[in-house]
Amino acid sequence: MKQDLILFARREDGSLAGFLFGLPNYVEGADPKTAILKSYTSAERGVGHCLADRFHRAALSLGLTTTIHALIHEYNASLARSRMHSAEIFRRYALFGRVL
Repeated sequence: MKQDLILFARREDGSLAGFLFGLPNYVEGADPKTAILKSYTSAERGVGHCLADRFHRAALSLGLTTTIHALIHEYNASLARSRMHSAEIFRRYALFGRVL
């Protein structure tokens, strides 16, 4: 884990306004070049975008030159936010469920 890729946004009173969790892509080995933005959420408009921007800047400062926005839902605001960072869909997953 890299502390620089785990971000929290706080209001003036210290309460949590949003968070972002990311990590280097350690599947690439000991010296990864890709960052994975795994999850982020915010309680206020614009906070998630600011966190994602900070994440991209932190990843670059760590020498990570590519970012994957992992498991982003394509039918809500997540995809639009990812596209603000020039993201493109390169893989889709399906989730199957069964009522028991």
